[in-house]
Order: sequence, then structure tokens, then C-alpha cells
Amino acid sequence: MALCIEACKDDDVSLMEQAISIASKSNSSHAVQDVNQRGLRRSAARGAVHVLNYLLDRPHGADVATLSASGIVANDHMAKPSQEILEILVAHGWDINTQGPGKIPSWPLLWHVVEYPDLVRWCLDHGAKVDIPDNPPQVKDGVQSRTGVPRPTILGMAASSGSVQTFELLRAKGAPLDPRTLHRAVEQATALAPKEGSEPSSFYTHRMDMVRHLVDVVKLDVNAVEHQLGRQCDTPLCIVAGRPTNQIFRELVYFLLDRGADPNLNCKTQEDPTWPSAIACAQSCGNMRFLQAVKDWPDFTDTEKSYGN
Repeated sequence: MALCIEACKDDDVSLMEQAISIASKSNSSHAVQDVNQRGLRRSAARGAVHVLNYLLDRPHGADVATLSASGIVANDHMAKPSQEILEILVAHGWDINTQGPGKIPSWPLLWHVVEYPDLVRWCLDHGAKVDIPDNPPQVKDGVQSRTGVPRPTILGMAASSGSVQTFELLRAKGAPLDPRTLHRAVEQATALAPKEGSEPSSFYTHRMDMVRHLVDVVKLDVNAVEHQLGRQCDTPLCIVAGRPTNQIFRELVYFLLDRGADPNLNCKTQEDPTWPSAIACAQSCGNMRFLQAVKDWPDFTDTEKSYGN
């Protein structure tokens, strides 16, 4: 197995041949097929083209049906998956919509590459489906997971990490909206908001572009209440209000308020009755930057009376 790992690291077919030769001996602690499959996963993840071709083309070689998309993208450096590797796998019969073998499903490839526009197009050109998989990873035996995360759609994933162009491409292909599409975009914009003394990153700028697009073009409701277990308030503003950090949220808060977001909207539920609004959430979490942004908003009128200070 050590030779197998080294072979994939260096894309060295001769090392893989040695590994298989050792495994074929009667006293080997590993079966040849085990080495084949380990080599398949690691060569696909590491972009080891020569080793991958060798394993797939040799008699009784590796079985692509055992490979999941999560295994392909789980490389050591979280780098972009290799399109050349994907083309080799598909040419050898790999199902681009597979959720992997076994009882625990993973997301199909399209869900993993949504941040890469060229790979999204490649997936769509090779038959990738845009609808929700029959058995999403969050759902087991038809029961919603304990985390309470709704079954995300590919548009929800694009709202979190894709570009506006990718989002529209997927929407044009008939991909359904995620109930928390805007929430997901706001969540990422909040997480990436610049810290005190720092310039906004390109990642934050792209997420703000997505938030604006979803509200101004897609016309998503800025006051949508989408409940999620573990949260006490559930509007897009609540997501910002619940982060007691040293980040600067003014741009995001102002945009949502300008588009009609109500920081005093009562969104409490019987299950989570603690924080009835974004304002109450921010007060409880100590998010003074959020509270100050709401107070300083140029159109701060009725909100001021309700906020009280």
C-alpha cells in the first residue's frame, strides 16, 4: 500500500506495477484488487493520469463503479478536480450522476464542482442531472437529518459558492430553487465579510453579487422565514444578526434593509421561541455591529421606535 500511495503521488506506473506484483504473492497481506481500488481512488484524487489509465486498462483492473464523486474531489490540497481525470473515468463507464456505492450516499459530481464554471458546463454536457438526488446525503430512510438542514438543491449550492452566471445556467436547465437559496447566499456573505481594518476579499464581493442578484433579479423574498433546527430566528437578516464577531456587515445589512428586510419581523416558532426577531437575536448574541448598522441606516424610521435606542 505504501508503494501504491507513492505511485499515485508521483504518477509513476512502475511503482504501481511493483505494488501489484507484491500484492499478487501468496504471503501478501493485501489482495491485488484492494491495491487496484486504493490506487483508483488516490490516482483520481491526485490527478495521476498515467497511473489511472494503467489501472483501468489492465486485465481485471480497477472498477470505476466503486468510485464516488466525493472520493475524486477529496485531494490533499482541496484543489480543483482534473477535467482530464473526469474524462478518463467517463470514457471507462463511470456514471457522472452516481452517489457512490454502499448504503451512505454522497453528492453527485455536479454538487462538488459548482464553484468551477467550466466543470459545471462539462458536467452538464456529459449528462449531469440538476434535480435533487433521490437519496440526498442529509436524508436517511426518508427522514430529515438531525441538523435540520433542508434538502439543498444545486441552486442552493450555487448560491453558496458559485457565480451568478453558473446560477443562471443551472436555472435555465430547470434546476429547482432551494427554500433557503437566499439564506445560503447571505450566510456565505456574512462568513466572508471583511474584518476591521481589512479590505473586502474577492470571495466576499462575489457573494454580495449573488445576494444582489437573488433579490433584484430572481426576486427572492428578503423576509422569507425558513426554519432550521438549532436556530431561533430564520430570516436572512437573522443570519447576520447571529454572528458576534469583529466583521463589518454594514454593506450587507444596508442592502437587505433597502430591499425591505424587517429587523423586527417576528419569526419565532413553538419549537424555538427564544429570539423573536433579528434585533432580539443580535441583542442576545452581542452583535453590536449589526445593531449599529440598523440604527445608522438612512431610512431608520419605524424601526427606531421599535428598537428603542
